[in-house]
Amino acid sequence: MDVVLTWENPPTTVFIEMKYGSAISSTTVHNDGATGFPSDQLIRNARVGLWENGWFSEELLFDMPPRDFVLILLAPSGGSPLVQEYRDPDRLRDAIPHGQRLTELPRTPFIGELSYKDVIGILATQRRWFTRPKKIVVDQVSDYLRFKLTQLRTVNSQG
Repeated sequence: MDVVLTWENPPTTVFIEMKYGSAISSTTVHNDGATGFPSDQLIRNARVGLWENGWFSEELLFDMPPRDFVLILLAPSGGSPLVQEYRDPDRLRDAIPHGQRLTELPRTPFIGELSYKDVIGILATQRRWFTRPKKIVVDQVSDYLRFKLTQLRTVNSQG
């Protein structure tokens, strides 16, 4: 994952996987999917996030309630079929080794996606609530995302 956000009231962890010019990788050097489980970036991030946030049943010295967990795919455009696939709790469990140990899952949908335009729109809508320094950052992030979208269109039109 590229960004991890956490806070404590209520205990929550957000993983953000950011993509730009490449698709979600389908394999790793050590896992080509031959084990019978998918090895794409999204399911790997979901598996790690669910484990790190206490959603797997384990024999622990102290019982800890699981933290809320959210996984977001941030990409130039939306519509990832993997996001839709892994929103299905049965498919998610089947895609994770020892998925039967996931007796519960975070509130659904905990796997989602945002496009660059979504982020620009959210920032524009909420901008009025920010202080002047934060507005400067919001404007810079929005300008940067617009620039990246323009660059991506330029590269795609030349290809």
